[in-house]
Amino acid sequence: MNPTIKFLLFLANLMAASATVLHWTCNTTEQGTNREYQQKVESVLHNLLEGKHQFSESPQGAQAAINESKVYGLFQCMGDVSQYDCNICGQEASYFVKQNCPGSAGASLWSNWCFLRFEAYDFISKPEAHFVNSGLPCSKSGGKSVGSLEKLMQKVAVKAPDQENYFASESVGGSFLNLEVEIKGRAQCWKDLSKEDCGKCLWNGLKEMEQCYGGKNSKAEILSQNCVLTYGMTFLTKDSSSNNPGVWLRQRLGK
Repeated sequence: MNPTIKFLLFLANLMAASATVLHWTCNTTEQGTNREYQQKVESVLHNLLEGKHQFSESPQGAQAAINESKVYGLFQCMGDVSQYDCNICGQEASYFVKQNCPGSAGASLWSNWCFLRFEAYDFISKPEAHFVNSGLPCSKSGGKSVGSLEKLMQKVAVKAPDQENYFASESVGGSFLNLEVEIKGRAQCWKDLSKEDCGKCLWNGLKEMEQCYGGKNSKAEILSQNCVLTYGMTFLTKDSSSNNPGVWLRQRLGK
């Protein structure tokens, strides 16, 4: 198969709607190997996923007398994710960090549907400036800026802090490799932030996003512990009943 065709089909598969892990980090310390501490982690994750608290702190009790360390957790879904998909994402995220960060004192996981974090210290409502590059296509070599894309991301970043759930999304039409696409931008802050801190996080995220506008990048994610900025492209079909870009690409390419 022609390499260009293989590349286009690969991109089409990436764009299928699903919960996908974008990045995760593990905070492994001696404290995390403590059995009592891990029981607290389990309690916090359970409370978060049961919807008892958006922000959760492990309960005080007999175990607290043995190990005074607390566990703090946060779980939130993107503003355009249904409650059903949010529940699924939370369960998958919890399972993922347990499998990939065993014995960790803290962990963070970003997916395209949700965010999950727990730590041994109180991070709730405390801004953190660090951004994480998920490693997905994001050109750092410069190139001509895509004006419509840059304006799109600025629009959602400005809009999100004024929304009740700190989320905004917008879409614009465009072209990618001579194919018609819809470009969707999303901005999301976690709700433990103040409106002001949300705006600052997204503004700094826009600066990070600038490296992604040049070059042939079909999607990009700028991730932090406080907010995320993403954009992705969907190939447009002439048949509105078709939601499978892979099938449409094969038809268009005569394969």
